[in-house]
Amino acid sequence: MSRSTLITRIHLAKQKARVCHDCGKFFFGKECTCGSKFSNPMRDCKYRELLMELTGESSCTAMTDEQLRKVDQLFDRAGFSKAYPYNPPPERREKYAVIRQIERRAKAVLGKGWENRVSGFCKATIGKTELHRLTGKELRKVIGWINRLDKKQKSEGAANEKGN
Repeated sequence: MSRSTLITRIHLAKQKARVCHDCGKFFFGKECTCGSKFSNPMRDCKYRELLMELTGESSCTAMTDEQLRKVDQLFDRAGFSKAYPYNPPPERREKYAVIRQIERRAKAVLGKGWENRVSGFCKATIGKTELHRLTGKELRKVIGWINRLDKKQKSEGAANEKGN
């Protein structure tokens, strides 16, 4: 997960966090683990206190990536991901399905170092190097290139077998 995504998740979790009146724990959802239904939103001073206690920093921008992951994991253990699961829109789900297909096919067809070859192809033909930054049309161009390479390798392999 990128740094900016982690910071966004942490800030969203802070907005959604509730503090129990009875036990003082923070939680997500309608009811605390102690059974109390009385709570208030997490105040900024409590949030910064929590960050300082966990990482020694009072702001996400001052934290390392490892410290950000630590804070994100703390919110997840408190129930953030369960209470507010990320459900991407259909077009994004389709995009990531194509990216997973590219990764599987590239590993099989290109072998070791497939990431560098895919990145090089993308940079040379599209001008971008990261798959998640490509549009649907650009991703189809990448999968087409991989499929053409696979077909070429198979036809060369068949021609070599006939020649022997």
